[in-house]
Amino acid sequence: WLNGEFMTKAFGSTRLARVVPVTNRNGSVPPTGYAPFNPTRDQVFALSAEEAERYFGSKEDMVAHTTDYAHRKKFDYDDRSDDWWLRSSCADKRHAVCVDHSGGVKKSGCDVNYYNVGVRPVLWLKL
Repeated sequence: WLNGEFMTKAFGSTRLARVVPVTNRNGSVPPTGYAPFNPTRDQVFALSAEEAERYFGSKEDMVAHTTDYAHRKKFDYDDRSDDWWLRSSCADKRHAVCVDHSGGVKKSGCDVNYYNVGVRPVLWLKL
């Protein structure tokens, strides 16, 4: 979805030309008995748990404040924050690691069928 529908709707062709494709390693947290997912070649992607903890300085920085649209649709908590997906997998394939609405990495994960977990798209740009 991020490398297809989202990317084509969010960027024009001029802007898309500046997006740098990257190969992402796709491991699990905590390490499980599952073989890691194959690396993926992405232009737009979700951070891994390790990257989220590295790039955000604190739990407060990881809180995802919802948009007015998401708030009207009741996709958020009372404090207008929401959980958001990471690309790391969990101990079972029905869950994926996410960041909870208070900014903590939820290594036990969120059910992949949850409809109210947000996405924070990531990309690298040529400047």
